Amino acid sequence: MVKQRLEECVYCGTTGGLTDEHVPPKLIFSKPRPSDLITVRACRRCNQAGAKDAEYFRLCLCLNPLTKNQPDVVVLKPIVRRSLERAEGQGFNEYFRRAMKPERGMISLRVEMERIHAVIRRIVQCLYAHETGNRLPNTHESRVASLEVLSRLGPDKVREFHTEFVEPLANQEWRLVAKRQFAYSVIHTVAVHGPE
Repeated sequence: MVKQRLEECVYCGTTGGLTDEHVPPKLIFSKPRPSDLITVRACRRCNQAGAKDAEYFRLCLCLNPLTKNQPDVVVLKPIVRRSLERAEGQGFNEYFRRAMKPERGMISLRVEMERIHAVIRRIVQCLYAHETGNRLPNTHESRVASLEVLSRLGPDKVREFHTEFVEPLANQEWRLVAKRQFAYSVIHTVAVHGPE
């Protein structure tokens, strides 16, 4: 059964001035961009609201020691450099320079994880709409469970998270898009919150 495409903004629910929102953000791919990127509908305001965080995400992707030498990331570096050099990018360039500092004989970048998480939350909202044909209900929210967040929970909560989410996700068939550069899997769970 083919899901009908949701014709309202994936973020705010408005039905006017809709544009295509690419999942993941199309600017993290060099041109020609993959033809199999997922698209969902978003109003122009909401679509543009995530642009600066997506650009920051791309910059961090190019600087991350785990990804910076991947061929698909290497081709992005001249694009990122040009975006930092253009007149409109001077504010971002200055912001980027202030986030860099010398550390143990190297230059390190203080990454604002909240901006990375914002991009991931948007991707999850879009994938939810793509998978279900509905917006994420207002009664729900998308959260990011990074290693930093998990480290604050303690070993019992980390084990519980691993058992309830990581293992089931790892056992699902991966959905591959963007010429196999992006993968995701889906599980549906019901969270039960008791008194704390």
